[in-house]
Amino acid sequence: MLNYFKNYPKHVFCILTNEFCERFSYYGMRAILVIYLWKEVGLEQKTATAIYHAFIVISYFMPIVGAIIADGWIGKCKTIISISIIYALGNIVMTISAIPFDGTCYIYGPIVGLILIAFGTGGIKPCVSSFGADQFSEDQKLQKESFFSFFYMAINIGSLLSTIITPTIRGDIFCFNDSCYALAFGIPAALMVFSIFVFIIGIKWYTNVPPGQSIITRLGGCVIKGMTRSISCRKREMEEKKEHWLYYAEPDYDRQFISEVKDVIHVMWLFLPLPVFWALFDQQGSRWTLQATQMNGDLGSFILQPDMMQALGPFLVIVSLPLLDGLVYPCFEKCGFPLRPLKRMSYGMLLAAASFIIAAGIQVLIDRDMPAPIASGEAKIRFINTSPCTTFVSKENNTLAPGGVASFDSSEYFIMKAGNLSFDVEWTGCAGSASTQKKFRLNFLGGKAYHVYLGNDVDAHLFEQTQLTQTDDIESIVRFYNSLNVPLDMVSMKTTKDQENEAHDIGRIDSYSVSKYEPIILANFYVRVSFNKTSTTLQLPTEVQSKNGAVYTIIIRNRTSEFPVSSSDAPNLDDLQLDMIQLTDIEPWSVNILLQIPQYVVITIGECLFSVTGLAFAYTQAPTSMKSFLSAIWLLTIAVGNLIVIIVAESDSSLKQVYEFLLFAGLMFLTTFIFAIMTLFYKYVDREESQRTDGEATDGSTNDEKKLDIDSKGHHQTTKEREAEATTQNNFDSKDYDVTRL
Repeated sequence: MLNYFKNYPKHVFCILTNEFCERFSYYGMRAILVIYLWKEVGLEQKTATAIYHAFIVISYFMPIVGAIIADGWIGKCKTIISISIIYALGNIVMTISAIPFDGTCYIYGPIVGLILIAFGTGGIKPCVSSFGADQFSEDQKLQKESFFSFFYMAINIGSLLSTIITPTIRGDIFCFNDSCYALAFGIPAALMVFSIFVFIIGIKWYTNVPPGQSIITRLGGCVIKGMTRSISCRKREMEEKKEHWLYYAEPDYDRQFISEVKDVIHVMWLFLPLPVFWALFDQQGSRWTLQATQMNGDLGSFILQPDMMQALGPFLVIVSLPLLDGLVYPCFEKCGFPLRPLKRMSYGMLLAAASFIIAAGIQVLIDRDMPAPIASGEAKIRFINTSPCTTFVSKENNTLAPGGVASFDSSEYFIMKAGNLSFDVEWTGCAGSASTQKKFRLNFLGGKAYHVYLGNDVDAHLFEQTQLTQTDDIESIVRFYNSLNVPLDMVSMKTTKDQENEAHDIGRIDSYSVSKYEPIILANFYVRVSFNKTSTTLQLPTEVQSKNGAVYTIIIRNRTSEFPVSSSDAPNLDDLQLDMIQLTDIEPWSVNILLQIPQYVVITIGECLFSVTGLAFAYTQAPTSMKSFLSAIWLLTIAVGNLIVIIVAESDSSLKQVYEFLLFAGLMFLTTFIFAIMTLFYKYVDREESQRTDGEATDGSTNDEKKLDIDSKGHHQTTKEREAEATTQNNFDSKDYDVTRL
């Protein structure tokens, strides 16, 4: 082992460290992006989703540009350094734009930052791994193979750690108001700057392959030349018809190169349905994360942030790949059912569809948690008794709460016809006072919810309940009702389970009035109250519980007296014992966030079957000179898939989320069926023999029959086709690919 690493190029570890830091930076930023755009910038969910996927579109389109720059202009090393600087600038812009200088975060900064990051991550994507491979000599074949293992391990560890750390910082540290997005973006920015520094350290030892003509531009020129000449010659009938339109590019391009281009086009034909898989897969960071914000992440001693669930992806990849390669695939092979490359991809697509069916099922459970919408002609009314007496409320001689509403308690919600309604209220059971009756006429608008506070001043105070559903994310919200007849100045002391108290000014609450709704982080908090014209502050002893998604009303009362303090005199705080009564207006989210684990497991296994196999398939089927190009086209299918999500997200359809999940699942099933049919007509290529497998079928079947898979149609393959397929399968079985984390 020591001798093995003794001959290992030491500067390669600069490249591996660079890749780890870059992937940490990319996935750390991306993990919290949707929630940042939605909660902090204030965009609608569909707009935040569209921007998130537009960022991925640019990120996976730019590898083609990066490859052209590296191969045709300045070389890989200079490309990595120069584009990484742009990348780091994008991270810095994201960090600065997350600082609410005037209390608000604007969209302009994130847009600029995301464009720079997309250009940076996409531009270096085709360069880093191949540049690392360039550092090994011909007699270091084993070391080169181990480099790719280390390389993909760095990718997965970086993405795993970042999708745990940055959501934790976002949710558990308070820098500005209730969040710390600036620090959550700042750490990935610092890692990106550090990655550039580490890469530059090894610059004097790097082996640099000089740039030449880019294979992408040469291939594009061949296709354009063949297409234009083919059309021109057919119109003029000047030349004899060639066996393929690409051969019209002769003599500008040699026949061997044209034949290789033709092989690449055959593989690209199979790539056409693949974007649909990525349309589903990349919604882990958007729709699935937004779904997690409507779930219960409180695990007792630990709060699982919604965007933390994405960490399951890289973790499950690390676990699943060895199991598939070492156990599952060999078992199927021994049982006589080998999972050939294109079949694996098909099964991976089916699993992606199945994961969205699971997600739809979870969404059904979430939707059941939501309060029913209020009809436009009706009002939702709740009576809250803030007196030391019991109150009875009746409407048209019908008692609404037969047992009455106890002191500092509330009735259930009543659905009534909207309009100007009359109520009879009786205060009874007050110590030292007789029962009091009073009639009230209150106006209720349709489609709204209201609280009617029945106070000790023998009056009814009407306030609209503007929050009609649970909140999203781990936040809950609360508003305070001042049941005293003096105004209060309030400061809340919010805490988390791992952090000291942090003061938050709620402001002045007039007597018999409510505060605005205040967001509360999932934790306990305390409230201090100071009275007007006094400098003394009283800390309320009552501990208020906050559960994610819930909506609360908290009543401030004086529990040592039946009546509120007098407003004519400055209150003596020593004689008062104020506390809080907490009422739940809307129950918290109840569906546990861990129920998302099955859908993550299913789609990750699908990723291993589809993505890992797909890139390896493309690699083994591509000519040597075209492997990088075909890898870039593979990445381009990811961009197109995210474009599909943007179209759906930005459509004017009012499709419910559960039906959107089912729509994507159905689209994936249809695409899988089409892809399975296309694979029947693909002939595997054995690159070790450098020729197409077009030999005669062993039973004399036709050329069309030779293209069919014996497992699905019962036709025989040619001997060379079987050898080519076996070579392809063996090649990718021995590799540890994970292109989705690249």
